[in-house]
Amino acid sequence: MLLKQNRFFSIISIGCTAVTITFVMVVYMVYDLRTTDMAPEMFRSRMIYSGQGYSYRTIDHSNASGGMSEHTAHVLFDSLLGVDLVTYYTSLVKYPCSALSDGADKRRTVRFADATWFKVMKYNFISGRAFGKEEFDAQRKVAVISEQTARELFHTMDAVGRDIQVNFLSYRVVGVVANVSSLFTKAYSEIWLPLSVSSNKVYDDGSNGLRGNYLAILVRSRKSSETEVAKAVDKRVNQLNSSQPDFIFNLDGYRKHTQEMFFQNKEISAPLVFALLIAILLIIPAINISGLMQSQIRHRAAEIGVRKAYGASKWVVLNQLLTENFVLTLIGGMLGLLFSYVALFLSQLWLLGGADITSGSLGLTGRMLLRPSVFVVVLLMCLLFNILSVFVPAWLASRKVITDAIKGE
Repeated sequence: MLLKQNRFFSIISIGCTAVTITFVMVVYMVYDLRTTDMAPEMFRSRMIYSGQGYSYRTIDHSNASGGMSEHTAHVLFDSLLGVDLVTYYTSLVKYPCSALSDGADKRRTVRFADATWFKVMKYNFISGRAFGKEEFDAQRKVAVISEQTARELFHTMDAVGRDIQVNFLSYRVVGVVANVSSLFTKAYSEIWLPLSVSSNKVYDDGSNGLRGNYLAILVRSRKSSETEVAKAVDKRVNQLNSSQPDFIFNLDGYRKHTQEMFFQNKEISAPLVFALLIAILLIIPAINISGLMQSQIRHRAAEIGVRKAYGASKWVVLNQLLTENFVLTLIGGMLGLLFSYVALFLSQLWLLGGADITSGSLGLTGRMLLRPSVFVVVLLMCLLFNILSVFVPAWLASRKVITDAIKGE
């Protein structure tokens, strides 16, 4: 009845709420999609990323260069206390790739990874399997490829056992995984190869074998903290440096997942920044809606006075006004959620993109977006916005003297 009686007010209220919730949910979903534990990156909340490190000559700080070799990585990170899993990998590279049957080269994204990579990253294997430790240690030229790569190279999903050429070297396909969205910046690739066959694990011998292109991902145990793991790694770094007086190796920090995805600076808290942004997006529109609600409640002062005259307490009146406005807010919130999905799809590369992300590889799916947590958050945002916008006017209206309320004063 209120929607019909006050159509203009209802349209304005629902529209303002929809716009507000749209902006709030876009901000929330950008943060959520980059940080929430989600396959294949199921351990995001416990992941710690190493820097690449750098080394230099102890005497005069000469021969300085960035990078971490295979030996250095294993010395620093293997069998650490408080760490459940550790894996090693390299940054993404683009290599010419082809199937031996057609010989047509196309540059594809390649990731060299350790045998434990597929324990840290939970891929959906369509066929075949991951390469194992035995193959890794034996430096066998095997590969795991994505579903799209299998279709484009072999025109079928049944690619296990076939050979592909990557950077003019032949590899045997042992597994095919479902396409991975490049939103998962660490798990993403089109082809995964054993790190043991990488040709540039150590750049040269001019730094006692310290330099290379290794990176590490640690999955800490639930009972340990980032600080405890960092202290354990620092101890390993000191032991490494004490064992070779000619060179010093520095590991340029460790970052948990939110720091890796946003700012990459320990002095800036990504959760705090996003929380403040959401608060601003909620509070400013709520103040404007509050003034509109004050005017609307003033027109209903006589009705409120009659209700109080028949025994309604101030809490009953307050609850009535909050409930009525929550219905409007909920309608606007559902529209806002719908608009936020549209905005996210239309601007996904701008909102979610990065150096290694392209529009064709983002691959946002309903499974990623239509999750229960998203609906819970939008409901909470609607409730919070409702309280911020109407509580003060409703509280003042509920405390009015009956005679003043009936007279509309």
